[in-house]
Amino acid sequence: RLTNMITTKFISAMILMACLIVFASSANTDVTKKNKVCMCTREYDPVCASNGVTYSNKCIFECHNENKDLKIVHRGRCHITNLELVESTCTRKCNHLSRPVCGTDNVTYQNPCMFKCAQQVNPGLKVKHQGAC
Repeated sequence: RLTNMITTKFISAMILMACLIVFASSANTDVTKKNKVCMCTREYDPVCASNGVTYSNKCIFECHNENKDLKIVHRGRCHITNLELVESTCTRKCNHLSRPVCGTDNVTYQNPCMFKCAQQVNPGLKVKHQGAC
């Protein structure tokens, strides 16, 4: 009987410990520049801000947006518009011939090859029209 009581208490303690671990891991403390502490979940529901930065979720965006200068542009990750970054991450060997392509992100890509590089990073990207945006 004593053994059953000890086993029951041990199992109860382990369940309580597991619940505390799950609760603690679902919270994320994010500290901003002014030592403001924000409690946000670790839920990944990305938002793209007007500064081109992807924030993990709306709570983290709001925590970083103390002066209210930033706006949420859309839900989801921000699309790459930095042509140098596109070029540096591209697995293709593109020449530098000028045959501009305007993407649906309103970025002018130097040629179709560079546009395809951008599509590797942003699969939803389409050609808006040939020529500069």
